[in-house]
Amino acid sequence: ELILRPQDLQILGLSESGEAAEQWLQDPSEEGFFALVARQEQVFDLLSTVSSELKNLDKAMEEHAQVLGDEEKTQLEDFLASRGRGLPALAASRRWLLQLEHAARLRIAEVRLQLTELWTQLGTPISGQEEVLLKLRGIDGGDTLKELRELQTQTAKMRDKIESKQDIMRRIQISNELEKQIQEFEKEASDAARLRGNSVKLLQEEQQRLRFRRKKAKLIEELVGRIAEWEEKAGERFVHEDRYLREALHQELEETMQMGALSLSNQSSS
Repeated sequence: ELILRPQDLQILGLSESGEAAEQWLQDPSEEGFFALVARQEQVFDLLSTVSSELKNLDKAMEEHAQVLGDEEKTQLEDFLASRGRGLPALAASRRWLLQLEHAARLRIAEVRLQLTELWTQLGTPISGQEEVLLKLRGIDGGDTLKELRELQTQTAKMRDKIESKQDIMRRIQISNELEKQIQEFEKEASDAARLRGNSVKLLQEEQQRLRFRRKKAKLIEELVGRIAEWEEKAGERFVHEDRYLREALHQELEETMQMGALSLSNQSSS
């Protein structure tokens, strides 16, 4: 048994009283069929439009989620799995995209603040900051995602730069501590009374002095290599205590090698 529903009558352009519908079903007319075909084409066009717009929305939402991070990607996957179909899905997707666009604008403000803090921590000169800001201002059409990507790239570079610098500073501290040990050793060795009644002690001191110099040379050589890597990535020279550290360490390495008559092969074998 065929049961007519309100939406069926609306598509057919019939009244909701039921009489016209029953009459049309009992005695269908050519005019009615033409009306049904025309309405069906309109429905197909609407479904095609909805499908096309959903694809565009899906692409835009995925691009936003990709830039925003894993949490937003997971949330989007859950939304797409439960949004349904048709016009309700279209309306829900538009709302979701608006939320993602708002989240991207908030993230831009957050990352800009983080970048400023990193600049302060690293002591980035104003000229370096202005270079990044000019690049951001040059983004065409206020492309939110492009601006966020660039900010994330710059922030990642600053963090990597800080981590690399911290590693170098730790190595400098180790080298300084070794230098203190060497100075204390030489201070004790400067006491001539230490050798009385002990002819072997002088040989032991020379052996210890040689070990210190080899260890110091190896530390400095590794430190110079790290600084060279940092300078290549950062595009600037590494400054420490108002001096270009790599050049100063090169000089110190040469002096250490000369004092101990060391060669590079001796350093690598220590």
